[in-house]
Amino acid sequence: MTALRLPPVEQRHRAHRSWADEALNAPVGNLFDFLIKDPAKDGLNAGVGFPQHWTDRLDDLLALPGDMRRHALVMLGFQINWLFTIDPGWTKRQLLSHVGDGGPDGDALWDGILWAARPPSRLLYPEVKEALLVRATKPGRRQGSTILAGFLLAGWASDVIKGEHFISDIELREVLIHSDDELRERLVWQLKRWCADPDSPWRDRIVPFFEKVWPKQRALRAPAMSSALANFALASGDLMPTLVPLILPRLVAVRNTLLRFEYLGETAGDHVARAYPAATLDLLWAVLGEDSSSWPYRIERTLELLAQAPETASDSRLSELRRRLDLP
Repeated sequence: MTALRLPPVEQRHRAHRSWADEALNAPVGNLFDFLIKDPAKDGLNAGVGFPQHWTDRLDDLLALPGDMRRHALVMLGFQINWLFTIDPGWTKRQLLSHVGDGGPDGDALWDGILWAARPPSRLLYPEVKEALLVRATKPGRRQGSTILAGFLLAGWASDVIKGEHFISDIELREVLIHSDDELRERLVWQLKRWCADPDSPWRDRIVPFFEKVWPKQRALRAPAMSSALANFALASGDLMPTLVPLILPRLVAVRNTLLRFEYLGETAGDHVARAYPAATLDLLWAVLGEDSSSWPYRIERTLELLAQAPETASDSRLSELRRRLDLP
């Protein structure tokens, strides 16, 4: 430990690398691994605090200079839910004091938190919320967009007291407006994954999300986001007829993208164009541009199914799409 306290010769962290990648095999990471195996910190009840001698060792790691301190912050960030549960006082003093830091110390702590991929606990969430919202809007200081998107959704969907949420509709909307397409796409992808199970409680959140949260700003109407939203609707099952009208105003034409026309299940053996023809045609009319050479592969199969459906067979929009594709 004495040798580690010597001033570092240089800052060796590379900006494109995660602090977690470095910390795992760094000397400080090995020391933390030794401390975490100490049985003195096991079996403690919430709020009782850790033994003084154990937190003294953690304080020694946090007192190290430069990147070594940041390696310690990574390892502690990975365990922050547990640390806060047992010893909220120490965690506030030594870790949460860095959570809003826009420099490398804050980056290191957040890399550890996101590396763990566990949303902040009910008690911890209010302590990190503001820093989480800020970090979500700063791509240059952000690692793990998928995990961060999950944290945001978890905070928005969590009913705390009397129906209130950790993150309000307005707060999440502001994050989406001021963030970038990467985070927005990751958030849509995460929501789609959590809603894949027909019995998932997340399915009850889909309509409120697109009604109250998803931004309407013209600047967000880009081909990449339109593709993500269209594929979300196609995978939404029985919510598709309700969801499509909500996302139509947010869509623009896409080019050379994959539209995932999901089957409803092996037993049903059905296609969304047969199950929800009107919603499917509405969606296609919004995302298929004039140039049919950029349309998704085998889109003609979907158009043929729409031509067989009474709701869409005589729709002039379908006739126009078939004309663009030179279908009879």
